[in-house]
Amino acid sequence: MDKTIGIPLLTAFSVALGLTCLYGMIYPRRLVDWVTEFWNRTVALYIAVAGRLILGALLLWVASETRYPLGFALFGYLTLAAAVLIPLLGRKKIGSLMLWFRDAPGVALRLLLCAGFAFSCFIYFGL
Repeated sequence: MDKTIGIPLLTAFSVALGLTCLYGMIYPRRLVDWVTEFWNRTVALYIAVAGRLILGALLLWVASETRYPLGFALFGYLTLAAAVLIPLLGRKKIGSLMLWFRDAPGVALRLLLCAGFAFSCFIYFGL
């Protein structure tokens, strides 16, 4: 299968992630409320795992075609590990973590969102 198919998919992911992080930096409470509300749905766990499996596979698949193949491979393996870890932790523990984010100061949320934005930039500019 042609690896060039993965590049537009990762580009779209990085743009979507970057825009979401920017939105969250402007309106951190709205984003946390939306994510917390979404997490209360049964399907959220499956979407979280599937999304990470797809992203991890894409990062590993196109790593050799990027400017930073080692970085893409490393993030690919970390993303796959997160996909395995989510069901092991379970909905309840992750839900507790969401409550921590809900009560966290806006500055802390913005710093975490800056890290997400940096990750999206890494993907975008690495392709």
